[in-house]
Amino acid sequence: PRYKLHIARKPLSMAQKTVLVFGGSGIVGQGVIRALLENACRVVAVFRSAESEEKAKRRLGNPPESALMTVIGAWDSEEDAATLKTNACKAGEITDVVSSIGGWWQKGPVLDQSLEEYSKVHKDLLQSHFMAAKTFLPLIADKEGTSYTFITGDSVHSIYPNAGFVTMFSAALVKLVSVVQAEYSTKPVRVNEFCIHFYVQPWDAVTSGGVSNLDIGRAIAGVVIHPTTSGASLQVGAKNMEKLATTGSL
Repeated sequence: PRYKLHIARKPLSMAQKTVLVFGGSGIVGQGVIRALLENACRVVAVFRSAESEEKAKRRLGNPPESALMTVIGAWDSEEDAATLKTNACKAGEITDVVSSIGGWWQKGPVLDQSLEEYSKVHKDLLQSHFMAAKTFLPLIADKEGTSYTFITGDSVHSIYPNAGFVTMFSAALVKLVSVVQAEYSTKPVRVNEFCIHFYVQPWDAVTSGGVSNLDIGRAIAGVVIHPTTSGASLQVGAKNMEKLATTGSL
């Protein structure tokens, strides 16, 4: 049966938090944005195009700019990332980052792919996380009460037919997170991995076996808001989401 959360929507006193969200056009990212807005956080959402920005804003009910600021730009190169950083910081002091980047890929056996395809998927699934962290983690690392959350998936533990690149780059991403956690372990910033172990669907189109992106967004928001978890690899299933949403820890 479909698992549902029933949590009191009492906003936390987090109006001082400004959370940068990568992947705002994705299913998980939109759930994260909505959940953060529920909890009175200000959100700065990053989009690669005006089209994806407008579509996401409509889905979210067109929140006012005082609650949701959007930034359009790329972060594939150091130059693009520096421009994105400048524009994002116009919203004020960023306190937290959620990196929900990357989509699904399933185009065949890995050794049948061209070097061009390999490079494209590497850029989408791994390099994008690296560049986001390289650009924004040092910005918040020395400040108390800050956090950086990497969103990963259980594909690192499984090999799906014709989706080998996803497993490869997911495994590399998990190791990237581990290295960053070790290198920033003496800093005030909380660096966490949030690994999703189920199928996430839009909040208005959940079918049997799926979990609402708003429910998972509330669990991610709990990790951001509650300063209880640091340096963790959170393995998240449907049964422990409610605890994360309410306490920020497992």
